[in-house]
Amino acid sequence: MSQVVFENKGVIDPRSITTFGVNSKESTSAIGHFGTGLKYAIAVLLRENHHIRIMSGGESYEFTTKRERIRLNDFDIVYMNDQPLGFTTELGKQWEIWMAYRELYCNTLDEKGRVYTSPDNAEHDIADSTVVVVQGKAFEEMHVNREKYFPDFSKYTDLGHGNVQIADFNTEFLFYKGIRVFTPQARPLFGYNVTGGQSLTEDRTLSSTWTYSWAVAKAVGQLKDRGTLGRILLAPSGTFEAQLDGFGAVGPDFVTFVRENKHHERMNPAALNAVKSVLGNEFYDSTECVLTPREERIMGKALKLVEKVCSPIKYPICVTEDLPPNKMAIAVFPTSTIWLNRSVIAMGSRRVASTLYEENLHLLHKLADCSREMQNHLLDTLFGFVADIG
Repeated sequence: MSQVVFENKGVIDPRSITTFGVNSKESTSAIGHFGTGLKYAIAVLLRENHHIRIMSGGESYEFTTKRERIRLNDFDIVYMNDQPLGFTTELGKQWEIWMAYRELYCNTLDEKGRVYTSPDNAEHDIADSTVVVVQGKAFEEMHVNREKYFPDFSKYTDLGHGNVQIADFNTEFLFYKGIRVFTPQARPLFGYNVTGGQSLTEDRTLSSTWTYSWAVAKAVGQLKDRGTLGRILLAPSGTFEAQLDGFGAVGPDFVTFVRENKHHERMNPAALNAVKSVLGNEFYDSTECVLTPREERIMGKALKLVEKVCSPIKYPICVTEDLPPNKMAIAVFPTSTIWLNRSVIAMGSRRVASTLYEENLHLLHKLADCSREMQNHLLDTLFGFVADIG
């Protein structure tokens, strides 16, 4: 079994190991800034029966535990070179091995150091550096599989924009500065890495998932590649992408893609709203069909049927082939227009009548699909006819 080595330039002040809230890093873009990560990592590793030691400036710091009773319970007190520290292995009680690796790895990134493995018996006494050596099977396996938690985004084509990298690889996590910071309930289709503008909690998880999603959405709003736009904006339900909202001031390629695919059944609703705000009524333009004589007769019969149920439809009716097959019609409120799918006419005058009647109710009474108000209106109309007959 090998040992995992984290090597950084400079000599560590031992007080930064033993004192909480001590954080002193040269980089303003450092990932860690709470001054607690190393303490948590030591506690987690000792709890999981791993060995950790730090060598710096010719000094060696060994970490062990001693079982001691405090009031009614026994605790494993953490010791450094046989001197008790102010915490136990209960620190980071819910943390896993990968989180301890994350702390040491992030610190190495912040200090522009390096991570590598070496044989168990290798010596690491570098006078002008600080070396953290960890031994343990689970930790070594974590190092081997670190790409899952800390992917190298530079290996992938960046499909994103600004401070949001979008890479085409399979993952269940969201990343900040290349570090896993959140596991969304809805799995993403891409790997996302936001490189700025986020705040983390003390355990290096996102303090606001909304802020992260908003940053991703704003970047998507500026994308140019149609393939990437298609996979994100037409993402299946139950994915991270399908829930994106707040696209902001969207770019021309985004506008063109959404307009061309506005009737797609999976088009992101927030994307539609973003483009509507850009185009106004122009968004609703569709190509109107020229009907055959037979289709004209069916439309005439349908409108007469509607008049037997309610007053004549006063809104313009346009027939188009632009709607998707599963969309029979759409009521466009800004232009007060009913767009009818040409395929409905082939179903006969009764189907056309019922479809136009429903869209008329949307425009006339502002009744929404599958609503209690729509249900009540239809039932009242039905029993009104029954009363008239009786």
